[in-house]
Amino acid sequence: MIYRIVRIRLAPDVTGPAIGVATLASGESPQDRLRHLLPADRIPADRPLVLLWRGEPLSSPDTAAVTRSNKNGRAIDLRIELRRFDGELHANVVTVPVVEADLGALEPGRYEVSIDVTELWFSDLDHPENAAKPSTQHTSFSFVVVDGQPVARSPRQKTGRNQLNTRNP
Repeated sequence: MIYRIVRIRLAPDVTGPAIGVATLASGESPQDRLRHLLPADRIPADRPLVLLWRGEPLSSPDTAAVTRSNKNGRAIDLRIELRRFDGELHANVVTVPVVEADLGALEPGRYEVSIDVTELWFSDLDHPENAAKPSTQHTSFSFVVVDGQPVARSPRQKTGRNQLNTRNP
């Protein structure tokens, strides 16, 4: 599986689910696509898709890496390694890591995602490779790919009793 890692600036609009699926065409960048996650029970078939994972904020010297990305049938496995600096910083830019993995167009059915995130800590700014004290967090996520187009309504459309009357008087 092909993947990308980006670090985006911490901002109030960096919210929502930390894991999800979006269509590749829903944005120009992983950050854009993160804002367009699809409902997990209505992922469209036969469209290029991406899996998105958003992590917790990182400091300037921290690193993020994908150590494994694999798709085998309907099982998707992603392993992420975060190395965090454990010391005093005189200047810092806080960013949020986003991993985007290309899934391609998928056949209808249920898919299981397994994500392991390992954090290691280092105290020598020049040597993150000497990180130690690992801890791993496991997250599972499943989604369903369906035939046909998902129903997409514009934010202005209303349905049922709350239908908006758009006729001119």
